[in-house]
Amino acid sequence: SPEASPGSLFGDLEEQDERKRMMLRPPGGWQRRYDCQERDRGEFSACTYLQVIGMFTLWVGWYGFNAGSTRCANTAACTTTAGIIAWNTTLAACAGGVGAYIFCFLIHKNLQVGFLCNGVLSGLVTITASCDLATEG
Repeated sequence: SPEASPGSLFGDLEEQDERKRMMLRPPGGWQRRYDCQERDRGEFSACTYLQVIGMFTLWVGWYGFNAGSTRCANTAACTTTAGIIAWNTTLAACAGGVGAYIFCFLIHKNLQVGFLCNGVLSGLVTITASCDLATEG
């Protein structure tokens, strides 16, 4: 590579680019921080209480998204529609959680908190498009 000129402020830009490239993507790949699987399992394990808190936070926010999409609360018809939408949102989340519970219990033979949280969230996702149209029976 060409030498930097003595008065150059940045030096050889190609050499700097090559150093940056080596820093971002080293040729041999990144070395693992721990080679012990026990330490990896402890460091990278899921934090179940944060999963549950996040799931409940999303669930409460889903009420604002689904029931709040009526965009009115000044007439009885609007509040009835918002109530039906909130009820459908609750039923869908519960159905997703129960479905995940049954699947975990029957197929995996153990319960996983993360799987149950994903079941609740999948129930919320499925009702979002048709929350105002879903009826009983």
